[in-house]
Amino acid sequence: LRRAPSRVADIGTGTGHLAALFEDTYHHAVVIAVEPVHEMAIQAQEIRLNVRIGTATDTGLRAGQADVIVSSGVVDFVPEDQIPSMVAEFRRVAAPRALVAFNFEPVGTQNPGVGTHQHDETYLREQLEEQGFEVLEVQRGLFLYDNFVKKKDERGARPRVENSIIVARLPEYTQ
Repeated sequence: LRRAPSRVADIGTGTGHLAALFEDTYHHAVVIAVEPVHEMAIQAQEIRLNVRIGTATDTGLRAGQADVIVSSGVVDFVPEDQIPSMVAEFRRVAAPRALVAFNFEPVGTQNPGVGTHQHDETYLREQLEEQGFEVLEVQRGLFLYDNFVKKKDERGARPRVENSIIVARLPEYTQ
């Protein structure tokens, strides 16, 4: 980030570790965690996060509330027909010049995680652009450790999941 964000939304925060990282890194930022699963929201609250119950398509946040929107491990649970609603919600919550970053499993992933949906990068890019975002970067073929899988391999390591990350920005002036 070129400048420290003042308002961060972590959509689908889970246990809140990414939101906590933003709080630790950007001390003056207001970090709001959104989580649909009540049990996970309670875990996030236990580490003193500001948690709200909501989904990727209905966060419950105010319009223009976030300078940065992050979502890790969520898009893989969003069916393709709901992606436009998710991106529209990110757009609604985004302040001018907001950054949006989320990871996803590309179609054809050989080592999938626990998510139920793989998405086409071109489709995600088109949805972001239709909502007025400028796609800044896509990092492909990243391997993340799947923290949801409790089973470890013979070396004691968690399985690695193939992922991509897409980063987009909303222009300063939007309609």
